[in-house]
Amino acid sequence: MTLNGNMTCGVHKNGGMFRVGKSADATALALPGVGPMVFTAKPVAGFVECSDEVIADYALRHRLVCLALAFNKTLPAK
Repeated sequence: MTLNGNMTCGVHKNGGMFRVGKSADATALALPGVGPMVFTAKPVAGFVECSDEVIADYALRHRLVCLALAFNKTLPAK
């Protein structure tokens, strides 16, 4: 999903991904079932991914969406 033209979050076959920004990486990674997003064998700074179980858990999903939306507000619209 994009907001104001910026990637915010999405789903994939094994769960979801959220763009939380580098400053919120540690907060997001401290949540159960959340790990660094890895693309072409390298972690992507500012992005985290999570399991299907996290997506299904309202409280965890809500926390990640809030982190992603907060970061999105810091970006200029495209």
